[in-house]
Amino acid sequence: RIKLPRQLDMQLTGKRHPANGFEAKASVHHWLAVAISRGTATLQDASEERVNDPKISALRDRIIATTDETIASDEMKLTFIMKSGEQHAIHIEHAIGSLERPMTSEQIRQKFMAQAAPVIGPDASCRFADACDDRLQGAALILAIQELMRPDPTR
Repeated sequence: RIKLPRQLDMQLTGKRHPANGFEAKASVHHWLAVAISRGTATLQDASEERVNDPKISALRDRIIATTDETIASDEMKLTFIMKSGEQHAIHIEHAIGSLERPMTSEQIRQKFMAQAAPVIGPDASCRFADACDDRLQGAALILAIQELMRPDPTR
């Protein structure tokens, strides 16, 4: 069971069985099933492969998502009910990346790399992340980004 902030529209996020990767991106059931199954969930998990994975589909069937007026917009409560009836509760008071719990520079870099590497390759992603580091500012940063944005003829 997962309790979500009332601000989340269950008509948008409550689709238990997304038809494709696009719908999976907004499905609470899909993301929780992937996280339980794989131990993590990244944008690459909003793929046709994951949507059609029988193990993830079976997990989506077992997830009950509800909203709760008392939960803040950056908060979540999870209760795992085992076959034995034993319950394990997780309370996330403030999500990573919220105002109350901002991401560290390293977390931002890791998130960028995970999302950019499949698109522009790991080397270009690393160079781009390095260019956006605190060391470059102003015109030097703009020039570095322009150079990195040039299409790679080998890709």
